[in-house]
Amino acid sequence: MRRPILTAICVAAFTATANAPAHAQLNVGTFINEMARRAQEAERQRLQIEQQQRAERALALEQKRYEAEVRAQQKLDQDRKEALLAAEQADLDRIAKAAEEARLRAASLERLLPEARQLIADATAFLKTNPPRVIELVEAISNLDAATKGDDPNKVASLIETLKASLRTRAGFDRFAVEREGLRQRELEQSRNQVNKLAGQQREFFNFYFREFSVTPSTQALVPAAAELERALSSSDFRRIEEASNRAAVAIRNAGLVNEFNKSRDVLEHASDDTNAIRRTERNAFLIDGSGEDFVTLVNSSPKAPHVSRALGGGVQFEKGLAKACIYEPGFDKRQTYLLKQLLLDLQARSIDLDAAECTRSDLGNYDVIGIRRSGFARLKSSPALALLSEIEADRFRPLKTVTSEEQLRAREIEERERERNRAAIASDKDDGYGIIISDAKNSNLCLVVDSRLRAHKTWLDGSVDRLSSEVVVSNAIEKTGMDDAYRSIQRQECGSVYSSSKELKKLNEALVRDRLPDVISVPWATSAEIQAIEKRLTDEDARIKQIDYDRRQKAAIEREAEDRKSKEEAAKRENRQNQLRAQFGNLAASTAAAVAKDVRESFDTTDWQSTVGFAQFPWAVAAYHRLTQTRWELQSFDSQVEDFGTAYWGGRPLEAAIARVSFRMRNRILGQYKDVCFILARVNDTEFGMRRDGVSADCTDFREIESWKANHKFESRWVAE
Repeated sequence: MRRPILTAICVAAFTATANAPAHAQLNVGTFINEMARRAQEAERQRLQIEQQQRAERALALEQKRYEAEVRAQQKLDQDRKEALLAAEQADLDRIAKAAEEARLRAASLERLLPEARQLIADATAFLKTNPPRVIELVEAISNLDAATKGDDPNKVASLIETLKASLRTRAGFDRFAVEREGLRQRELEQSRNQVNKLAGQQREFFNFYFREFSVTPSTQALVPAAAELERALSSSDFRRIEEASNRAAVAIRNAGLVNEFNKSRDVLEHASDDTNAIRRTERNAFLIDGSGEDFVTLVNSSPKAPHVSRALGGGVQFEKGLAKACIYEPGFDKRQTYLLKQLLLDLQARSIDLDAAECTRSDLGNYDVIGIRRSGFARLKSSPALALLSEIEADRFRPLKTVTSEEQLRAREIEERERERNRAAIASDKDDGYGIIISDAKNSNLCLVVDSRLRAHKTWLDGSVDRLSSEVVVSNAIEKTGMDDAYRSIQRQECGSVYSSSKELKKLNEALVRDRLPDVISVPWATSAEIQAIEKRLTDEDARIKQIDYDRRQKAAIEREAEDRKSKEEAAKRENRQNQLRAQFGNLAASTAAAVAKDVRESFDTTDWQSTVGFAQFPWAVAAYHRLTQTRWELQSFDSQVEDFGTAYWGGRPLEAAIARVSFRMRNRILGQYKDVCFILARVNDTEFGMRRDGVSADCTDFREIESWKANHKFESRWVAE
């Protein structure tokens, strides 16, 4: 339709153009072209719109088709899902039914099994009485035993009745069954007693623990189990007591108190709130009975005691005089330290290791002796008290000696008399010995003011440290030039006590009293005669030691001279032997070493060195040389000499072996440097077969490779005398 119209327009335009003047023909042509262009554009747009519409209609149809397929697939999936769910539900129903049936069978079987097992045990025991028709009875027992391992309760019930019927026909079984039942009742009663005893021990442990730790997290965790156990014990219901005891055991374990509970068993007893819960036994009575001020000592009686053991006479002995000891209570005083040390000294312990703090309770077996006041033990908390009691009840610690309060009082009275004696000696004008005045017992420094015999005074002080320990602990002695210097040190708290002669101590005593400073005269006192005796003993000991040292040095000098003489003789013999060897084998050794050097030198001087004899025998050394040449190093000089010569074994035959030292200097013009290189080369000469065997090379500073080669070849030198 549109093409004829366009053609007519073009024809009319052409006719008009032909009849128009020349200047108008150009405008008409432009118009025609514009009209044609517009017509083409309109046609193109029309075709594009039609194409777009067709595509949209196709897309709409495709969308509808896809939606229809999706709906169909969803319907199919839903149908399948419903079918699967129905099948699964049917399977679940079948499984649930089977499980319920199995549960009922298992429950029925569980009810029958105790009776079946008890009947089997009775019948088996009855067999030992030699009843008649044994085979029939054994068959019934065997059938029932096999059925108990299956899952058919009906079969078990039937076989139970069969075995019962068989037993009822046996003469003597009724009496046997009565006796067996009595035995079971006794065993059950014993089990009940054990459970009741354990529950009672758990209750006493809870009560004892709660008294010491009433508000701790562990206590709060234990309270429910303890309360349930208390109610169960009050009910007298065995099953309830057993279950409560089991839960109490779990609570104790979860609280980390198993060790403490085990230690408390058979140690605690049932107690009211106003009585002591510690059970007095034959073994611990020595620690519980008596005055609170008594000082009790215990000795390690276990096989693992560090040093202590029983002597044949019944006393105790310390190996090499060593003793490891401690005091089993916190905050103990110096008096207890003194008592324990004095007791150990009386027992011939000369080296005493006494802990400065209370005992390490986690490892009491590491101590030989333990000391404690009864009143201190009574104040201990539950855990440390039970730890010590358990060691006693286990017979790992036994009583050693108890220093009673009366003995301690008498000892203090004696000390006071000695102190008054010392006070009188200081107050007099006589130079009557040496003593100590304590101004500050907490200060461990002691000022030493003496004119002479300093070493003797220090020795006496060292021997008096243990006696002083009840008054002051001295760890350091500081020499002073005079009492004025010492008094100044006391005022500046540089010293807490002063040791000097009675005359000098009188001056110090008067100054301390005048200035209202603490003034305690110590018990230990050294007479002038004692100091003189110590000085003489030390002088004699020095002379003895000097003589021993002189004798030792003289003996060493004589031995050294003899050793030097022997070494020189051996060296001379060795040199003579070596000269003989070299005179005998010198030419042969030189020729074999030169042959080694010749092979190596030839491998140095050729570019085809990898095919040379030298490389085949000594690859490491030859390759090392050529690596240097590849980095511009040049050979300057080459020298060789015999390192060793002798016999080496190869293939079970003794053969000549040469060991040569090859030294050469190399130069690098680029670097402007020289390098000295040295190799040790060894090989076996098999002249019988005309071969050179087992060559080895190493740097001159590393003899391990050559020594290994010698050992492997059983090398015997004919060049170096050993």
